Amino acid sequence: MSFFTIIIPTYNRLQLLQKALESIWSQKYEDYEVIVVDDGSTDSTLEYLASQGARIRVVSIQNSGSGAARNAGLEVSNGEYIAFLDSDDVFFPWTLESYRKVIASNHNPSFIAGNPFRFTDEKRLEKVSQDDPDGVLFSDYYKSSDKWRWWGASSFVIKTECLRSVGGFSDKKINGEDADLAMKLGVYPGFFQIMSPYTFGYREHNTNITTDLNKTVSGVWNLIRVEKCGMNQGGSSRSLDRLKIITRSCRPVAIECLKQGNLATALHLYNDTFYWNFRLHRYKYLIGFILQFTFNFIIKYRTCLYNNKIFQDSVLEEKQLKTCSKPFISVIIPTLNRLDLLKKTISSVKKQDFDNYEIIIVDDGSSDGTVEEFQDKSDSVRFFTQNHQGPGAARNLGALNSRGEYLTFLDSDDVWFPWTLSTIVEVIKQGNYPSVVGGSITEFSEDSELTFTQKAPLSFVFTSNYADSQNLGSFVGAGMLTLKKDCFMRVGGFINLISICEDHDMMLRISKAHGYISIKSPVTVAWRRHLGSITKNQILAVKGIKHMISTEKQDGYPGGLRSKRWRCAMICYHSRPISFSCIDQNMKQSGWEIYFSTFIWNILLGRFRYILGFPIIAFFK
Repeated sequence: MSFFTIIIPTYNRLQLLQKALESIWSQKYEDYEVIVVDDGSTDSTLEYLASQGARIRVVSIQNSGSGAARNAGLEVSNGEYIAFLDSDDVFFPWTLESYRKVIASNHNPSFIAGNPFRFTDEKRLEKVSQDDPDGVLFSDYYKSSDKWRWWGASSFVIKTECLRSVGGFSDKKINGEDADLAMKLGVYPGFFQIMSPYTFGYREHNTNITTDLNKTVSGVWNLIRVEKCGMNQGGSSRSLDRLKIITRSCRPVAIECLKQGNLATALHLYNDTFYWNFRLHRYKYLIGFILQFTFNFIIKYRTCLYNNKIFQDSVLEEKQLKTCSKPFISVIIPTLNRLDLLKKTISSVKKQDFDNYEIIIVDDGSSDGTVEEFQDKSDSVRFFTQNHQGPGAARNLGALNSRGEYLTFLDSDDVWFPWTLSTIVEVIKQGNYPSVVGGSITEFSEDSELTFTQKAPLSFVFTSNYADSQNLGSFVGAGMLTLKKDCFMRVGGFINLISICEDHDMMLRISKAHGYISIKSPVTVAWRRHLGSITKNQILAVKGIKHMISTEKQDGYPGGLRSKRWRCAMICYHSRPISFSCIDQNMKQSGWEIYFSTFIWNILLGRFRYILGFPIIAFFK
């Protein structure tokens, strides 16, 4: 196991990638591994990487963006810390040595931010010299306040266990997946900002992804929406710390939109963060923006306010959205080697009495003919493939390519009833378009068991959010889940772990999103019991529940102390049967690990029968 894993995502940058790798080979500190993730390049990158032999581990994925590429590298990494390097940037010979000294002298912080040297001419790099490491240590990232503390993902060095517990980077193709990740790491103990020496060279050139203003705007809107939905860690006690960091990112983007004449977007950003900036006493920005906006408006638009192009375009866009042919719901089906069952699943979807939907199938590396069966059926389904990464990553890929306002998930071994989608749409309308809808489930083994299932009268329960519902057992899997797409994207989708419980992890991360409906009747999904069900894989179940336990102990779920008892009860509800299954399947060590890691929670919840019963059963088996 190496101390550092260096992950480099790349896309059609072969010449720059070679220079990035050369800077790594010159490192004074040698306890590292290098993972290069090719994000679908077409410029001979893979051929070059293959020629480098064993000193580079190569991962190849379909073009999914830098966030997804970094996550693919994280999945196979072995290092204690992850150091990221973009393929157009470079390390200095002392970079890893400096990071190692900082980690050793500052009690192993969770998150280190390197010091960038910005350059356009490579000759400038020759003048950069090595200094003794120096910087500022904060208790966590949120405490770093509103000063810039890092410059892109190339400045990130993160403890691997922390990075995995938050699910890695967002898979969305935006500029700002690095800022989103930093917020997810906000309360993890120890954030160190290196002030000297310079630890990497940040190359400024015309093809920098950060020069895309539209993607940058999408990135800061993502930060705003996550905070407004209460998805960030730390609860109300850390809100000011978070707002300082978020508004720090938003203000320069709003000003840049003004400079480029995008007044509507600039005003939108200003309005969305007005109260936060007012609360933080950013009066210079609040007044200065309005003065600059007014000046730009008068210069560019001399006609009446109601006839200017900005508002005409906004009204036209709104009308187009209302009349467009986009589906209301995207049905996302991940699958792996279940061709026969998948056909039955799709057949059940096509029998719906609601027709404004699309079907998206994501194949997770099947070898049973699934790809050959569906890759040319674009008239009825949209079909995508990926290397085997698990159902969470497959659902994320489907969501990324979806067009619906809502996303609903269906496993490839389950089926719907003809009224499923119409029922979901009806409760969405009656519930004023909530963020989350949980369906109603029945179990079956043989298809004949469903023959006499009848549609019962509609009955559902609405609460302000999933956490307030205090539900423990009503949600049993992703096949019951319908989400607003923008809400799903704000929390970064499912975790990219090949495990079970990624759906329960999602429900905890989205638990404070506004509006949760639990459908009581009619039944909306039939869950198939069979030997090939992934839920019977005990190793994946242990991996998933351990991730949830670790995330809660790191305060990685939203809701703060107010919802902590409910979150612990939810996790224990799922962990108790998994610990018993470990005993049954000769995985006693894993069972005991789960038992001890949730011991205090179960005591506080009054689960004394479990506390006393588990050791007895484990001893006699």
